[in-house]
Amino acid sequence: MLAVRHLRTRKPAESLSSEYRIRRNRMLERARNEYLKMSLVDESSRVPSVNSIVEGDVFSAPDDVVGLPIDDDSAQHANDDSSNENAQNTCCVGDHDDDPGRRDSDSMSCSTTASFQRNESLPDFEDRLAAVFTEQNMTHRQIKAVLLALKSHSCFSEIHIDPRTILKTPVHSLSPISSLAGGEYLHLGTEVAIKKILQSAPTFMIPDVLKLDFSTDEASLDKASSILMWPIQIRIANIPASSPEMVGIFRASKKPTSVTEFFHSFVTDMRSLLQNGVQFGDKNRCIELRCFTADALARAFVLCHRSHNSRFPCSRCCVQGESVRSGVMVYRGTKHPLRTEDDYRSRIDRDHHNMVEQTPLADLPFDIVSNTVFDYMHLVCLGIMEKILQGIIDGRFVKSVKLSANHIKLVTDRLEQVSKFCPRDFARKPVNIDKHGKFKATEHRQILLYSGVSVFNGLVNSAVYKHFLLLHVAIRILTDPNHTPQAIDFAQECIETFVDLASDVYGVEFVSYNTHTLLHLPDDVRSFGHLDSFSAFPYENNMTFCRKLCRKPNQHLQQISNRIHESCRTASKPYVDPNHLKFVKNHVNGPTPSSVIDNNNDDNCRQYKKVITGDIHLSISQQDSTVMLKNGSIGVVKNIIDYEKKGCHLLVRVFSKVEDLFKLPCDSSLVDVFVCSLPIPELTLVPLNQVIAKCFRMPYWSPEIPTIDSNSQFFVVVKIMSTSL
Repeated sequence: MLAVRHLRTRKPAESLSSEYRIRRNRMLERARNEYLKMSLVDESSRVPSVNSIVEGDVFSAPDDVVGLPIDDDSAQHANDDSSNENAQNTCCVGDHDDDPGRRDSDSMSCSTTASFQRNESLPDFEDRLAAVFTEQNMTHRQIKAVLLALKSHSCFSEIHIDPRTILKTPVHSLSPISSLAGGEYLHLGTEVAIKKILQSAPTFMIPDVLKLDFSTDEASLDKASSILMWPIQIRIANIPASSPEMVGIFRASKKPTSVTEFFHSFVTDMRSLLQNGVQFGDKNRCIELRCFTADALARAFVLCHRSHNSRFPCSRCCVQGESVRSGVMVYRGTKHPLRTEDDYRSRIDRDHHNMVEQTPLADLPFDIVSNTVFDYMHLVCLGIMEKILQGIIDGRFVKSVKLSANHIKLVTDRLEQVSKFCPRDFARKPVNIDKHGKFKATEHRQILLYSGVSVFNGLVNSAVYKHFLLLHVAIRILTDPNHTPQAIDFAQECIETFVDLASDVYGVEFVSYNTHTLLHLPDDVRSFGHLDSFSAFPYENNMTFCRKLCRKPNQHLQQISNRIHESCRTASKPYVDPNHLKFVKNHVNGPTPSSVIDNNNDDNCRQYKKVITGDIHLSISQQDSTVMLKNGSIGVVKNIIDYEKKGCHLLVRVFSKVEDLFKLPCDSSLVDVFVCSLPIPELTLVPLNQVIAKCFRMPYWSPEIPTIDSNSQFFVVVKIMSTSL
């Protein structure tokens, strides 16, 4: 409440300036409005103070008592403010008027509250709250704290405060939990999982025939790895970007004692679905099994063959291992007889099969040999790349390839510089090479496909670098969605050369089971598409959600069942229209084309710092600004301009010189790796549809002088595989 003393003066009204009178008039009207708002409160529930009575007498006095004439403009302004304030504060008046320190932003808008009361019922509002709580993976304790805070406000006095009511948590687990194979098994249902994936996909993207991939792997539910889970997951391979769903989860302190019992419910479901299909919408969708993805341990467990360190471990060919020392088997050579489906089902090779159980996959119309694929996440990223780093950083195999302490520090320093250029497409950025043993698969993948060719250049010896390039080129070809049959043949030659030379570069112990199974990757790519289309990355990401769903140290399967029933996460990420454009951060800082500067262009435009096309982010920041154009040029985005008529254009500084980084095993430009320099001073305006890919631009280090300082005029530019426009 405004004090009256601020409105009084000993000067006569006619001697005051007009500006001073206007300011005084507005202060007076504000005080009147405060009084009107106070007067709306029920007299019976509020005892007026002496001050309020005195102020009321003054405010209700005629204008000539105060001696200040009120001009028309200020009076009209005050009346408008008064009517607006009265209308907005009718619902909640009295809730906070006694608090003079409260700001308008501290209180809930009563017009919003009225809208909630008129347009949204309490159950609908609670459903919206439940969606927020589950998306944020909030615990019941956190949810209850929020609900109690909401209920303390009069507008939400009827809201439920039990999180189980809001989330509709079942009293008992709705999915059956049974004891089998030495542990507990929760079966969620294969048809239920398929329908959850279909519900989150646009109708036009759902095919009549659903091709299913499935996978299983071991994961720990606690930090001590004393409690293990084995989930069975499926995904629909011919629905792009569809996320996996859980079909069943096994929990125990060790792996299942019987794979037949473990897979029994899944196999039963699949046999029914393969015969009858699944009804979704107005159509019955046919089901096909495409491939089974697993690492070496899970693969041996499900296919019922001997482990990866046995004499005959490969399910694809008849390679024979050689023991070089206790516990170490190596697998030399690149040409071995292939296994057949009939021989595998008949279990002819008793040295390969464990003969205790028959694989449950034999009960399905499924090619056990060809359709059980090799996963490059475990095989290449966590396997071969980690072995390479063990060789050059730790000197595990031969001392001649180990880097000196100074060069290891240079590798770390270079990775730190590269991380400043790393686009947002990479969730993790490898930095400290000394901690390579803790790197995730995505960090190994970045070094293999992108930063390794620049960081290792000039630091590792020539033989190691050329050997690394063989793997780099082969995997870049096999991960390219636009590969050709001829390119796959060349990738196979690179892999065979890599395997043949591995013992010469790193020693014979490098030629392990993982190194051997590289030979089968090209065949899988020929059958199922690029490596990422059947890798374990989606399944691995999905398993982290299971860990988050378990909040207590016991009853893990019951918790997972309840959280899934609460719709604790969406089945798939929402469909992103690749043609949809979203502009971010409007600005006026330029640079702009000369036509805009000279006002010679009649097409209105706006400038932005970022544009999102589909799920690809392009911006003027250092990390996300490098693009490849249809004409083969490479440039850096300096501004993003959206014309009213012509649409989105990029203002690009193009590099005038684009060269190969290496020449062997092929020109680096054939796998979209370049050295770029000499940017053209003039900027080029290009339509967004002329951009074909986003690139990873990083510093270039000369191989002649091993140093941390990069040549600021040169950059290594590598096309990002997953960002083709």
